[in-house]
Amino acid sequence: MDGIKAAKKRKLTDKSIPNALSQLPEFAQESKMYQDLLEMERKLDWTMSRKRVEVQDALARTPTTTRTLRVFLSHTVSGQAWQVGETDGEGEAVNFETGQGIPAWSLKVEGRLLEVPNQRSRDKVAPRKFSTFIKRMIVDLDRDPTLYPDGNIVEWPRPQGVQPPLDGFTIRRTGDQPTRVRIVIHLEQSPEQYKLSPELANILGIKEESRIGVIQALWNYIKINGLQDKVDRRKISRMIIYVQLQAASEAYYHVLSKKKESPASGEAEELMSLDALGIVMVTHGEEFGGDSAFGKCCCL
Repeated sequence: MDGIKAAKKRKLTDKSIPNALSQLPEFAQESKMYQDLLEMERKLDWTMSRKRVEVQDALARTPTTTRTLRVFLSHTVSGQAWQVGETDGEGEAVNFETGQGIPAWSLKVEGRLLEVPNQRSRDKVAPRKFSTFIKRMIVDLDRDPTLYPDGNIVEWPRPQGVQPPLDGFTIRRTGDQPTRVRIVIHLEQSPEQYKLSPELANILGIKEESRIGVIQALWNYIKINGLQDKVDRRKISRMIIYVQLQAASEAYYHVLSKKKESPASGEAEELMSLDALGIVMVTHGEEFGGDSAFGKCCCL
């Protein structure tokens, strides 16, 4: 009885036709149809499993909305010559302990998330602090390090653990000269966004995307262009490499075919890169020995 129950529970797709039966001429057509049916069911199961994972991933994603984060930059100065009224070389006494009388300036970086227009009062929530949007911020001061050794690169990484959020950051430095400042802000994103290489971005049509988004775009590109191996579906054709080489060669040809002003001919005229190289090789080829790199190029 147990054997009969086990046989009843077994699925039809678990059964395979014996070789002796499948090789008989009278059952050849039916056997092939049965094998095709099993193969189709395997593909259908695989497709349903993949779609189930994609749906679960889509449901787990947090819906996104576009908002504007406005950054405010301001600065203040203290102890400058024009502030203390120094005209004849006698200014305020300098106190190196308190910093009084030393020319200095402060740079303040603040940010605020703009409110949604026409939003109902009951839908408004408490605004988030500026530091909660930032993963890392780097401030680069263009100053001579020999004159200002107090650090020209200021970096704020997001602290680990529970830290009180901040509305802004203040940087104070000494000096009385105009200073160029470069600020790099890395936003805190969930899920984390990745920037693609120019070659891969041109192929997939995206520049920045999450890890899952990049994998999905790459998978769609593979399916649309039929790059999967027909025998082993786990292998991907190298056609994508050929597409990259073709794109790179087209860009290279575009650069070489442009005419630019070149002093190679001694006249104010525009030449292509290959024309300018040929003129230089013909004119100055004898000035280099045959063993030099330039001489070997001339021999070629």
